[in-house]
Amino acid sequence: MKEKTQLLFLAMLFLLTAPLVAQEVVDYDAIYIENDLAYRTSNQLPFSGAAQKVRKNGHLVHESYYQKGILTKSVLYYNNTEKPTPANTVYYFAGTDIPKKSFDFSLDESVMKVNHFNKEGEKELSETYENEVLVYKCTYLNGKKHGTEFCIKEDGTPTYETYQNGKRVQ
Repeated sequence: MKEKTQLLFLAMLFLLTAPLVAQEVVDYDAIYIENDLAYRTSNQLPFSGAAQKVRKNGHLVHESYYQKGILTKSVLYYNNTEKPTPANTVYYFAGTDIPKKSFDFSLDESVMKVNHFNKEGEKELSETYENEVLVYKCTYLNGKKHGTEFCIKEDGTPTYETYQNGKRVQ
């Protein structure tokens, strides 16, 4: 009997709190952007939820996620499916130090490119993985290669090049 009561309590708790955590999903026409913030067209309040672009055939093309009007994530879909996800960009949350990253995938998801950006939007690090193995890595400074570039050639041998302010150092 005690287990039934606990299950009933958990079910009621879930039903009561589900609307609080549910994310509103709207078409892009339901929001507008002003000063880099998203607002609901209907009430001019900052938008929290997901805005989507869906084709007439039902194919989901693009999604943007907002929290209190601030863009937090953008996802681009292709190939008539939500999987694979070819481009997924995660943005800074306001007032935090969570870095912006972009993820790009090949159609078969065997290749993943990850770019890390600073708060000013400048690329700091670029990495490429093939079948979850790092095959390329390079650091950037002021948008230019700066530091050691690592690359694995097609024959499997690693190469290292050093860059300073975008120019290869011999």
